[in-house]
Amino acid sequence: MMNKPLDEHSFNHKGQFICLTIFLAVWIADSFVLKYTTFYSQYIPVWFRIIIFILTILSVVLIIRAAILSFPENKDVDNVISDGVFKYLRHPMYFSCIVLYIGLSLSTVSLIAFFLTLPIFLFYNQIAKYEEKSLMERLGKPYLVYIQKSSRWLPIKVKNDINI
Repeated sequence: MMNKPLDEHSFNHKGQFICLTIFLAVWIADSFVLKYTTFYSQYIPVWFRIIIFILTILSVVLIIRAAILSFPENKDVDNVISDGVFKYLRHPMYFSCIVLYIGLSLSTVSLIAFFLTLPIFLFYNQIAKYEEKSLMERLGKPYLVYIQKSSRWLPIKVKNDINI
């Protein structure tokens, strides 16, 4: 018997698109055109910033690939996925977006783009909380156990003191 489908926040996809659009517009304008907050870039060698950019892109691709490979082919998952990257992160796709925003900001040393990641992170955090509540209602105790063994944002094991 299938449980009810995951209740995604109604603003999830639109919000992600808006965040990406605003971030890219600010990052490109500040990093390559206006250069208002990139004054620290003169102290960081270009080769180092290129390495940051490459590592950012590689990290994002690897996280997304790991998340996709962790999902079974049947999209109507009726149990907790806790293998692969999901063993450590409950929201690897959102995490990869945050890594992208921070990495791009650091690669051009755009302070305004870097600080823009804070409200973007808060948006992703609200969406993640909303989805976790939905998953808790859908999957129950197995999801609570999963929450205790994984982290919402940092790819490290955390120990929660939630009593079941």
